[in-house]
Amino acid sequence: MRTVLRLTAIVLLTATIGSCGASTTAKPKSTTTAPAATTTTAPPIPYWCNAVGVGIPPSGHGNGSHVSKIYAGKHKGPLSAADCKTMTEQWNEVIAATKPFNTRAKAEAAGWNAAAEYIVGLGTHHTRGAIIPTATAQGAPFEADKPEFLIFGDTGGDAPLVGVAYTYLGPKVPSAGYAGGNDWWHEHPTVCMGSVNKILAGAEAISDEACVKLGGFNVRLTGKGGIFGENNTFFMLHVWLPPYEYRPDVFVAGNPCLLESGLAPKDHPCWKILSSDPSLGVPPSSNDGDSSHDGAHDA
Repeated sequence: MRTVLRLTAIVLLTATIGSCGASTTAKPKSTTTAPAATTTTAPPIPYWCNAVGVGIPPSGHGNGSHVSKIYAGKHKGPLSAADCKTMTEQWNEVIAATKPFNTRAKAEAAGWNAAAEYIVGLGTHHTRGAIIPTATAQGAPFEADKPEFLIFGDTGGDAPLVGVAYTYLGPKVPSAGYAGGNDWWHEHPTVCMGSVNKILAGAEAISDEACVKLGGFNVRLTGKGGIFGENNTFFMLHVWLPPYEYRPDVFVAGNPCLLESGLAPKDHPCWKILSSDPSLGVPPSSNDGDSSHDGAHDA
């Protein structure tokens, strides 16, 4: 009898121990998901901090191929974050400084006079002082908000401000400019002038005969026989401002929407070229290898 009771107890104990290790209710699966991997995308580079091409505008509009030889073998491109920050500050400075002169009439009322009347691809060149510059001190600080010239897109008083220009005269390359190195200066060794303060042809140097036909005379500025001396170079830098900027390169030497008839109408195809993002490359209709200049200057 005791043996039967012992066996019964052992069976009951074994069953009890086994049931302690099992659950009658299934555990719910976890609903927590692992956090998704995060990716950081760099903000797009603003067009004024990028540039493509070799500083020459579409054929026939502006300063042809006389971008300075000091840039031979160099390339334009996107700026570093640090340079873009500085360039943006300079960009905003010149826009703010020239805002009061957003039309030709306002500028002339404030004392800006046309040193060069409207030229295809270049616009006017208005200055507050003499157009014959004095030597620029090497190492002098560059001041983006103090351009030497204002550029207007037509001859009338309502002609809009489309850009500005800076000058540098000296025996060496410009010591400073806009941050990042996309600001390629062009050279003017000779200009056709109608008087001491009147430029008649501001793009490529033209022949003495062509200059006489315009009612002027050629002035050799630099190089052998130049009034500024054989060892000096006269540099100029254009900057095209919103909403008339050439976005593939705001420093390009000429503007393709400054037509013979004046600033192009809004339905003209040149505006598509102006609005191109430099990250997409040089606009197809640009011809950066063409050194031709506007034939009107030879008329």
